[in-house]
Amino acid sequence: MLSECRLQPSATVSAEQQAGRHLGIANHDHEVTSADELFVNLDGAVLENDGQRWTVEVCGIHSAGQRHWIQVTLNADDCCGVTVSTDRLAAANIRSVLADWLKSSSHLYDAARVVSAAHA
Repeated sequence: MLSECRLQPSATVSAEQQAGRHLGIANHDHEVTSADELFVNLDGAVLENDGQRWTVEVCGIHSAGQRHWIQVTLNADDCCGVTVSTDRLAAANIRSVLADWLKSSSHLYDAARVVSAAHA
């Protein structure tokens, strides 16, 4: 079962800029951010674990100061929602964290699994 995640348009992007993007019109006033680069390099990535191929679907990237939270859905035969907290918006780093998490969380018990945990 696949879940549907959508990124919401940023409040700082005007309606004209949103319409231009939708129509494929280049907007030279819009600066590419680290979050944009992360999205392009992470969304659709495939991670392999225990013979399963998990496709990464980026649902959101949120930042506060120097801390970032990346919300993803990992899609395979199962579907898992995971939030990664990091101080670096680097796709390779996030892929590594997700792959390590899959390795440590690969056991299903009655179709239930802890999909996200946080600590300070």
